[in-house]
Amino acid sequence: MTHHHYKANRPEISIMEVENTEIVNASQDNFTPKRTVLCAVDNSDCSPNVVEWAKKNLIPTSDLIVLVNAYKKARPLVGTPVLSYLEVVHKLEEQAQKQAVKTISFYAQRLTNAGYYVKGVIACGDPRSLIDQQITIQKPDLVVVGSRGLRGSVQRFVLGSVSQHVVQSSPVPVVVVP
Repeated sequence: MTHHHYKANRPEISIMEVENTEIVNASQDNFTPKRTVLCAVDNSDCSPNVVEWAKKNLIPTSDLIVLVNAYKKARPLVGTPVLSYLEVVHKLEEQAQKQAVKTISFYAQRLTNAGYYVKGVIACGDPRSLIDQQITIQKPDLVVVGSRGLRGSVQRFVLGSVSQHVVQSSPVPVVVVP
């Protein structure tokens, strides 16, 4: 994994480009995409729709799909001893990172099986920051997000927060998939 650290107007995020046998990193193939499309995925019900939209509307032999997934940092519990807290936080963040890699790998495998070039990016931090940073880094021609995502303590890609932010701030067209 390649690690990058960014700090914009939001808290610092750590971005990792996922490079493994299940994810084709197009730059290693000397592949120059005709279009680059950034697709935000998580474990919500909308993510399969985001990937299916990409499969139906993009061209496998010429388009690069950049899958992005953000997971949140663990937060301290009031009254937790510092040493126990650090161990718990480390384990929770490690599990969240593994789940993010698993999610990206799952969708990347579906897309690579369909002939697409795929790059995976995960980050610990705010999904809005990840998407903003990846728009700047990847320079996509299009961004695809779900209309809503996971709720509660793992809330991601919820219309009215992340999706709305992307629609309002993206310099490139955004498709919001239900």
